[in-house]
Amino acid sequence: MRKVISMNDDLQLKVLPRLRTAFYGQNASAAEYRDSFVVCETIARYEEDAALLMSDRITESERTEKNITKTLNFRADCYLKLTSLADQLAISPAEACRRILYYTAEYAPKTSSKEFTPHELSQLKAKILMLEESVKALGKALLLTQNALSETKTEITRLEGDVSYDI
Repeated sequence: MRKVISMNDDLQLKVLPRLRTAFYGQNASAAEYRDSFVVCETIARYEEDAALLMSDRITESERTEKNITKTLNFRADCYLKLTSLADQLAISPAEACRRILYYTAEYAPKTSSKEFTPHELSQLKAKILMLEESVKALGKALLLTQNALSETKTEITRLEGDVSYDI
């Protein structure tokens, strides 16, 4: 479901990239993980009390002038959760969304170069499986090639044995 949300530059240029990096690692790009995906993931991961979104620190961030509108695609479950939180706090879903983003960015775990996110680990495991399958396929191909080579040598030996040289 598509919704238009007004945001300020801080959300667009600092908060969303920070969340993208925290969730998906240092190499996560905006092309791979669109803002809509990051927003939905942030909402889905938010499990705290709704009242925490009304902290003074977030309210200060929220007071800045909104100067961009952003069309986001929400998953149905995320939008339902967002509207539920907004109803609890008596604020608009757009404001609830911005507050969740600010809150999560402030408290999101920072990833270091030695830590891997669950997404990165699943990608690495998938690569390992693919490489193991490639090694098995190469092993079979090598065995077939060795068998063919052995058969060819045997055939050459047989043919050489059949040839008689008359001198």
